Amino acid sequence: MEPSASLADAIGQNPKTREAVVRKLECHAPQIEPPDAKILKPDNLRFFRRQALVSALWQELLRPEEEAWQQVAQNLEAWRDFLGPASEPVEEKPAPRPAPPPPSKKPRHGPRSENQALQQRLRQCQEERNRLQDELGAERQRRQGLREELAETGAERRAERLRATELKRRLESIAAASEREQLLQTEVAETQRQLHVLTQKFQILEEEREDLHGVLEDHDRFQQIPDEEIPSFRDRPLQPEEHALSDRLGALADEGRTPFRVLVVGGGEPQYRHREKLEEYAEVVGFRAHWRMAEYTSWHKEMDRLAADMEQHFDALVILHWNRTTFTRKARAICNKKGQKPCLTCHYEGFVSLRQTLQECLRQLLTLHSQV
Repeated sequence: MEPSASLADAIGQNPKTREAVVRKLECHAPQIEPPDAKILKPDNLRFFRRQALVSALWQELLRPEEEAWQQVAQNLEAWRDFLGPASEPVEEKPAPRPAPPPPSKKPRHGPRSENQALQQRLRQCQEERNRLQDELGAERQRRQGLREELAETGAERRAERLRATELKRRLESIAAASEREQLLQTEVAETQRQLHVLTQKFQILEEEREDLHGVLEDHDRFQQIPDEEIPSFRDRPLQPEEHALSDRLGALADEGRTPFRVLVVGGGEPQYRHREKLEEYAEVVGFRAHWRMAEYTSWHKEMDRLAADMEQHFDALVILHWNRTTFTRKARAICNKKGQKPCLTCHYEGFVSLRQTLQECLRQLLTLHSQV
């Protein structure tokens, strides 16, 4: 590619360079008003003067867009026959006034008369020259005023463009600030959510820590309770309340009712040794009982097992009071969910307290059965 073509291609592709060229061209634009683009059709080009077509091309060159310059290149190729050879733009001048009529021929009166005629003609030419100079000066002033007005218009246009650019920049900064504000609000909401979750976890841990601390204290205290010797219930008479419960349970057994099943949860090793006595007591009274040790550290792992047992294998639940408070609350919720089954807490200070709790549990089971 030739250097001139490379330079023209670089000017045409760079927006800043095009804008600089347009600013230079604004000061040299033709003074002829360009024709309307709607009538610049191929069939009408032969009716326009070359200066009008050049003014139309110049108007497109004053636009800094690359598409406008490409359109100029296409018009130059299409209007080649109507533009003719390149030449300096012809400035339109006002039509000259008609020359003064030639002096009437008078009869010569010798060299003196001819000299006077020449001097008079010279004065007329000087007057005409002065008049033309005045008109030329006025035309120059008019053109200078137009150039100044054009320069002022260009300056106003550049100022408006700079103002529009500044407003656009401020608008973008405002939009960016709103986006940052929205991002900060999202982060604040997420932080508040995390804080709420952590607060709940902390409260749960504090509750479990205090709960476990109390359980361990009770467990240590009940470990110090001396072993209790419980005689056999087979050779001992029952109390009147137990006789009444046994008779009612026996009546239900005669009707084909399956004996009630009671689950006892909790206690330490000294108390757990009484499970055989519990089963013997249940057999004598007329129900079934099962004693299960409590899980003090990982009690939550036993909740699913407890829910399945209360749904399929047991009719009531007795919780020894040194179980964890959280476990007791969850166990009560399971019993309520499985048909409002009785769930009692026993303050175990000996097997007598367990017997009393079991009697109350049986009374509740008989009441529920009678309501059904």
